[in-house]
Amino acid sequence: MTLIDELQQRIQTSQKALNIILKLNRARNQIKRPKKILKDIVELMLKEFEGKFCALVKIDLEKKKIRVVSFAQIEDNLIDYKLILRKDIVKKAINLQKIGVWSVKDLIKNRVLDPIEVATIPLKVEQKSLGALLIGRKKEFDKSDKEIIETSKVVISSILYQIEFMERYCKDSFDNFVKKE
Repeated sequence: MTLIDELQQRIQTSQKALNIILKLNRARNQIKRPKKILKDIVELMLKEFEGKFCALVKIDLEKKKIRVVSFAQIEDNLIDYKLILRKDIVKKAINLQKIGVWSVKDLIKNRVLDPIEVATIPLKVEQKSLGALLIGRKKEFDKSDKEIIETSKVVISSILYQIEFMERYCKDSFDNFVKKE
């Protein structure tokens, strides 16, 4: 690869990352509708990475549970990609320090599944784990994909944190209002 080819590749990667960030910020502007934001994030990442499925899992600190808050998959009647969202796999994804790429064959034994790679993206703000994003697709995740995901991860983490803050703030405000009555 020549220097010009390499520079063109880096420019394309930067442009794609910037486009995703702009779309994520448009989704963030719907803060009054957090479920819609989460759905938009999952659908955006599914589309941008030509995935077979995408899932956003969130840690519910109050209930001490991990739950899938949004999931989308390309129509495929033969495969239920939700199998990949087992508790042990999701916990492992959340606890990663950086983006991981796993093979479905390694995650789910004794099943005949398409050869799919799963990018697992831990979502954190100031070392506080918020959840994870999982994207599965047939094509391997290359260096530029990982760079774009790394950039997107920061914005998605920020959005999740903002939603969590708003939900907690609104709940606390409501609880305080009720106590005064």
